[in-house]
Amino acid sequence: MSALQQLYETVQKDFMRLPVKVPTISPDAMPVIATVSLGLAFFLAFYFTTLPKQGGTIKEPISAILGSTFAGIGVVALFNAVGVYV
Repeated sequence: MSALQQLYETVQKDFMRLPVKVPTISPDAMPVIATVSLGLAFFLAFYFTTLPKQGGTIKEPISAILGSTFAGIGVVALFNAVGVYV
């Protein structure tokens, strides 16, 4: 047996002894997180696009940042909920 093959077998044995990875957020909670996050994102997008335009206010950038954050979290949670682990 070569040294490389012995190293591979040693690493493989060490890998098999590792504990199973437990997700931080339960997979059962992903549909709820996706629904709430995407709902908030759509609400903020609606709020942002239907308000009368006010120049120089801080509300618009804050609602845009929150909306895009919720949309990003919601899309990742939705993908995880349907089995596409990203």
